[in-house]
Amino acid sequence: MIDYYTILGVSPEAEIEVISAAYKAMMRKYHPDTNKSADAEDKSKQINEAYDVLKSPLQRREYDAKRSQTDQKAPEPPHPRPSE
Repeated sequence: MIDYYTILGVSPEAEIEVISAAYKAMMRKYHPDTNKSADAEDKSKQINEAYDVLKSPLQRREYDAKRSQTDQKAPEPPHPRPSE
């Protein structure tokens, strides 16, 4: 699962004002019109997607719920086979 908080560089407890400020700073840095690196367009799309989800209280709650379910479903290490 994509971690939108990591993309924007904010904590999951961040207020909307912090998320908005991080979004604006990231877009200034990675917008394809100002950043000519090869991955600027892809990075700006990720930033926009993350902000679109995190700025909406409903979408953010849904995302956080899915995120916590994913965190709880960490795979168990394989059990060693008994020696024969």
